[in-house]
Amino acid sequence: MKEREITALEEGLGYHFRRRAVIEQAVTHSSQAREQEAQQTGDSKYSVSDNEQLEFLGDAVLALVTSEELFQRFPHFREGELSKLRAHLVSERHLIRVAQQLELGHYLRLGRGEEKSGGRSKTALLVDALEAILAAIYLDGGLEVARNFVLRTVIAPELERMERGGGSLPVTRERRRRSSREHGGGSSATSTSPPARAPRRWPIGPASGSATTSPRAIAM
Repeated sequence: MKEREITALEEGLGYHFRRRAVIEQAVTHSSQAREQEAQQTGDSKYSVSDNEQLEFLGDAVLALVTSEELFQRFPHFREGELSKLRAHLVSERHLIRVAQQLELGHYLRLGRGEEKSGGRSKTALLVDALEAILAAIYLDGGLEVARNFVLRTVIAPELERMERGGGSLPVTRERRRRSSREHGGGSSATSTSPPARAPRRWPIGPASGSATTSPRAIAM
């Protein structure tokens, strides 16, 4: 990657890498790595790293940070509700929007075949790159820096959107069904379903409700 491209990516991510090699690996697709290896000649052949292992690590970091944050924000949610909310926040459907907002497609290092087939706009490649970049931030800056990145780009904006009434999550639909049953909306007297709990307003701040921001700063 050219220096100006790395700088532009860092500005978009809100993080400056001390080790440039790790962020270059994070945006290197396997097609580019294999292509570079194939072009090598003589006895100086070497392996070119791609972002697949970083993707694996980033997926784990994302799951950990998301699980911990939801556990702290929503202490009264049932395990099933937390799982459904986490499943949405780490889903490809949600992460692709984050990747597109960060314009990650512009920075991908692709092989010629992947480039010609429209790889820069492929959902799978963009989400993989996002998870790999998260791993790169974790390796370069530590867990707390990675946590702040996830809160700022993945979790907080989506929870705020949901609070404004724009979400359609499984938890949201489940609560609406419970509310409907509670108010007699289509449930029969002989129904064996457990009584619905009163719907709660989704907090965006700490569980105590004392503030409207995350218990940890989400700014880098």
